[in-house]
Amino acid sequence: MRFDDRLMTVLDQPAIDPHDRAVRWRQLVDLVARAGSQADNPLVEQALQLIRSDGALVDEALRAAAARAVAALPLPYELVALFASDTMAVAAPVLAAARLQRDEWQK
Repeated sequence: MRFDDRLMTVLDQPAIDPHDRAVRWRQLVDLVARAGSQADNPLVEQALQLIRSDGALVDEALRAAAARAVAALPLPYELVALFASDTMAVAAPVLAAARLQRDEWQK
């Protein structure tokens, strides 16, 4: 299955209850974290919007676990920025491992 197909499948999943929303959020974080050269894909932007909007509805412990799980990956700047805007427990693992360009750190 291609990256676009996986991402579209997760984006199309309904998130009716808190559990479904959390599962979808975690899957989107994982897919965006592994986007690599596809980080400028319009589907990635759509995923980032859902990660941003649903993040506040996902338990902090799950957000922190997701951050720890993806921290060692070469994350797209936009995902680092999303995690950085969260609580310290969520942001710390990503910020400690982030490898950004100098201009990205200054944004």
